[in-house]
Amino acid sequence: MKPPIIEASEPNDLLIFESKEKAERFIEAVDLLNGECILYDSEGRLLDAKPHPNGSIIIIEPIYSDPTHEEDLKKALINFFRAIGEDEQWLSASTLPELIEKGLQHKVE
Repeated sequence: MKPPIIEASEPNDLLIFESKEKAERFIEAVDLLNGECILYDSEGRLLDAKPHPNGSIIIIEPIYSDPTHEEDLKKALINFFRAIGEDEQWLSASTLPELIEKGLQHKVE
């Protein structure tokens, strides 16, 4: 799993966390259990989250060892940036690493 961790929810909402630990402290288990969001690492690896036994945080783990959802992550990032008015020409030419780098400007502190 390679940070940052990205929480994507519909339609154009993203939360970007610089580390797995920050994401685990911030993301609410109820959102995940209700299917309200999807978690990715920066390479497009789909992530799973389970409530920690103490109930106050979640535990994030990769579902697959290889990144299999790069295109889904890229689409979520593009939709997010489009919604906040990012340049369409830049979006269409951007690679996933470029989108991730720009996304870090909007990370959760």
